Parts: sequence; structure tokens; C-alpha cells
Amino acid sequence: MPLTLFRLALISFVLCVIAFPAHAAPKDTIVSQAWFEDVTGQMDWAQVQQQPLTPFSGVLSRGYGSPPIWVKLRIDPAISNTPANKPLYLRIRPSYLDTLTVYDPLQSPARQDPIGDRYPLSTQSTYSTRFTVNLPAGSEPRDIWVRLESTSTRMARFEVFNGSDLAISNGMLDVAGSFYLGLLGLFVVWGVIQMALRPEPLMLCFVIHQLTALLFGSNTLGYTRLLLNDLISPLVIDRLTSAMVILASAIAVVFAHFLLNEISRARWRTWAIGVILLCFAGLLAVLLSGHVMPALEGNMLMILVVPTVLLAMAMASRPTPNAKAQGRLPKPWVVGYFVLTLLFTLFAAAPSLGLIKAPELSLYIVLFYSLSSGLLMITMLLYRAHLHLQFQQAQAAKAWANEQRAEQEKAHRLDRERLLAMMGHELKTPLATLRMLLGNQTIPDSLSRRMDASIQDMASVVDRVVQTGRLEDQANFVRRESCVLEDLLESALRDLPETHRVIITPLQSGAAATGHARHVNASRTLIETDPDLLVIVLRNLLDNALKYGPADAPVTVRYDNNTCWSVVVENPPGRAGWPDANHVFDKYYRSPKAGHRAGSGLGLYIVQELAHMIGATITYAPDAEKIRFVLQDDGSASAGTPAPPNPP
Repeated sequence: MPLTLFRLALISFVLCVIAFPAHAAPKDTIVSQAWFEDVTGQMDWAQVQQQPLTPFSGVLSRGYGSPPIWVKLRIDPAISNTPANKPLYLRIRPSYLDTLTVYDPLQSPARQDPIGDRYPLSTQSTYSTRFTVNLPAGSEPRDIWVRLESTSTRMARFEVFNGSDLAISNGMLDVAGSFYLGLLGLFVVWGVIQMALRPEPLMLCFVIHQLTALLFGSNTLGYTRLLLNDLISPLVIDRLTSAMVILASAIAVVFAHFLLNEISRARWRTWAIGVILLCFAGLLAVLLSGHVMPALEGNMLMILVVPTVLLAMAMASRPTPNAKAQGRLPKPWVVGYFVLTLLFTLFAAAPSLGLIKAPELSLYIVLFYSLSSGLLMITMLLYRAHLHLQFQQAQAAKAWANEQRAEQEKAHRLDRERLLAMMGHELKTPLATLRMLLGNQTIPDSLSRRMDASIQDMASVVDRVVQTGRLEDQANFVRRESCVLEDLLESALRDLPETHRVIITPLQSGAAATGHARHVNASRTLIETDPDLLVIVLRNLLDNALKYGPADAPVTVRYDNNTCWSVVVENPPGRAGWPDANHVFDKYYRSPKAGHRAGSGLGLYIVQELAHMIGATITYAPDAEKIRFVLQDDGSASAGTPAPPNPP
């Protein structure tokens, strides 16, 4: 949209220029020009006329300096066919020159009242955005003199027209000025819209930069002075214009900083940008202290040097991998921006500093730089927005694919959960039937016990597979409640074989792990946990200890009923040997020597996962004689506190 409007505005501007017929081109009556610099600053008009002058053509370009410049203009009214009784008009550009004093020998007195951007418009011959002085045409060629003083660059264009030619030339300049300000206004509106849609520092810098350029252009072209002549002092407008120059330069550096971050972020570059901004802040302080010319000259030197530094930074920066895929500007684009910026600033700063001869475009080169840099910025931002859109579309497509995949996985998990639940139910029913049939008196007791153990192993495998499926499907929900640890240990032993081998004792009792007593004392320990999940954890630990330990060896369970609760399960190694400490909690891990017993390799994996869910840790901590597993509250649950003993 902005580029389309820009094309329409450009076409309109070209058509307006072409609409002026060739024969209507303004005729400048100046025959020759020459200048002299009064280094003393004390010479009068008579003394200057005796000094040697330096001829020049086109635009006077003497850079910055406090000495006044005297300019001699040779005019010939016959060039424009102006009658002697008609006026001519001396027009001086640009509109930011401080003091201009005209000396015309055909008038009395010869010295005219001074004009400039520090004087009200009433001192001029006409209310115009450009400095204009009435001159009698006369009948013969003559010399007129202009004394120029300015804290800004001493660059000026002198022209002498008759009334009609002046109107034509002013009209063309006003069209160009309106086109310039309108385009900058369009940039500001576009930036504000983009800020509303997607706020970010880079776009904010662009908006501020273009707004500053718009205000500076309005001041430089004389429109602010024309509109606010009776409201604001000309001196205030002059100082605001000077401040806008420095602020626009500083904001352009901030924009460059965020643009360089598109390549990569670097601390060294941030420090360098900070030093540059401190220099601009110093120039602004110098300006506010009243030293206008040193501040403006320093700003112009910074404009000449800083783009080279920024280009070097861009070339030295290492691009972030996949920057374009992330919607960030690629390094060649950023480097190209700084190359073009460097070229524009060279053409803007060199004539203003008096380093090269200034063409007429140099009068508005700062404005041209603002416009061209704005076009470059908006081109970069449009391309960057295009990359962001592509990146967001790719992310949206990826998110949609992930969502579809997640839905499929959810459906798959639900089906698997139903399948596991159905298998657990359907397998346990025939296993229970087999166990009931084993009670038949015709089956020998030894065979019955072996078959019962096998059925128990099969039921254990089914339980663990179902528990693993629920873990993977995240179907277990933790509910904390107050419960008695001793009761949970009793529940864990229920339905396990050979529970007479299990000895349960508190850690503080110091009782020996011998005999077949279930409890050494009658104390009760209150804990905060999920009782169902903790029972599953304890049952798996006890089942492993009973299954893989020696058939005639006890399994010792010791628990802590003083601080944070803990349970220690230990047994001597049996036929399966010692577990591998590096893989004991791995899913499907089984010791190579454990093949004599049915199993799934899921018991300790389930123990570890459920322990994490209830806020506990499980550790394999063997000693020289026993296999030992330590289940301990990690502090997220309430500490164990003794409960009142059971009533007699």
C-alpha cells in the first residue's frame, strides 16, 4: 500500500512539473557571482568593494564558520525583459540562514533592513517560505551585494527574477515541498498503523525518525515559520530546527542499532552504539548551552563518519543461523542498507562542510537524505514484515500439524488405555478361575503351590503392564490426604505371597532384622501423600524383594516416623544376583539371571515414576550384603508426625 501511494504521488509530481511549458522556465537575471570572507568581521561595504573576490557559479558553499561572507551579484534586467519601472525580486535559499543584509546602489539608502530566519516575516518584501527582497529593475546592469552570517552551514543560492518568473519558480518549489512533506507524513501514518498491529522497538524508532524528519523538513522549508510567525519567536523556531537536526541523526543511529540486531546481538556493538549516542547527547548539550555553530558542525561531522562505522559493524557481525527462517532480515540486506546510507550521507555532509562544490540539490540534500533513508527504511521493514508473515505462516502450519498429531496421539492413548483395561480385566478373570480350581483336592499340594505361584506371577505382569500404560497416558492423578504409613505398608503386603518373610520395623527402634514379627512397636505415623499410589510403589518394591530374594531369607522393611518419612526395603541377593545400578530403573530392564521368574521389567520403572508423582525419591543403595532400595519424601509432602497409638 505505501509503495503504491508513493508511485501515485511521484507520478502526480512529475505531471505537475511537465505541465509548466518550456517557455515559462524562470529566467535568472544574475550574470556573475563572486564572494569574499571577512575574517575580521569588521569591514563595511565600502571596504569590501576594494577587496579581491573569488568568482563562483551556482551555489555558494563555504561550510561552517563565524566570519561573514560578502557576495557580489552582477544583475542585468535585460535578460528577463523587465521594464525599468517594474520590480525585480532577489530570492535567497535555503530558509535556515540567520542574517542576510542586501546592499543596492540604486536605492537610498543602499543598505536594506536585514532578513533571515531570526527575523519576523514582516521584514521581508513578501510573506514567503523563502527569503525575498524587492529590487528596482533599473535600465543598466549593476552590482548588488549581500552580507551573509549564519550559525548553520554557509551554503546559499542567489536568484533574481521578475514577478511572473518568481511565481512560477516558487510554485514548483512548493509542489516539491508539499510532495516531500506529504510522503513523510504517509510514512508516519504507515508506521503508526504497523505499531498498532505489531508493536516493536524497530518500528517505534522508524516512526519517531520519520516524525522528526517531518518536523525538521517543515522548519527547513520555511513552512513552520510561515504558519507560526505570530505565535512563536523566530529565534525559538531556529533553535528547534537545529535541535531537530541532531535528534534526527541520533534516532537514525538507534534505528541502525535495532537493524543490526536483525543480524545478531553483540555486546561490543551495543557499547559502540552507546558511545555514538553519547556523542550526540553531548552535541545537544552544546547546542542548548548556546554554542549553535559548533554543535551543528559536529553533528555534520558525525553524519559523515558514523555511517562508515555502522557499515563496518554490519560487515563484522556474524549472522544468526536460520535468521531468515525466523523472520529476520538477512545480512546482505542490512549491509546493503548501510552502503546506500553511506552514499547518501556523503552527498549530504560533504557540501555542507564545504569539502566539495555544491550543486543546487545540496540546498535540500539533508531533506533528500531524510526522504531516501525513509524509503530505505520502509523497504527494509516491508521485506521484514514479509519474512515475519512467512515465519508466522510456517509456525501456524507447524502448530496445526502438531495439534493434529496431538489429537491422533490422544485418540491412540485412549484406545490403548481401553485395551489395557480390557486385557487386565479379561485376563484376571480366567486367572482367578484357575486359582479357584487349584483348590481341588485331587491336585497335589506341591503342584498346586507351583501353579498358584505362576498364576500370581502372571497377574503381577498384567498389573504392571496396566500401570505402565496409565503412566504413559498420564491417567494417574495425585490426590494428597492424611494417612497412616503403617496401614499403607499392611495394604501393600495384602495378596502378596510369602508375606511371613517380611519384617517391618521403625528405623529408630534399633531392632534386629530377624524373626518373623510384623511390627516391633504399635506407633502410628501420619503422612501427607496419595495413599493409592504409595501402596502401588510399596507393593512393587516388596514383590520384587520377595520374588528375587532367597526363598528362606527375610525381607526387612524399615521406616522413619520422626522427620520426613522414608521406607527402606532390603533383602539378600538371590538367584538373579545383584541388579545393575545404571539400569535398575530402566523400562523393561531385567537382570540376565532373572529368567527363572516371570516378569516384565516394569516394576522398578513404575516405582520411580510414581515416586516422582507423589513427591518422593527412590534410590538404589546396596551395601556389601544386601540389596537395598530407599524410598524417601523429598520435602514437598508434609513431614511424618507420630499419631496416637491404636486403642487397646
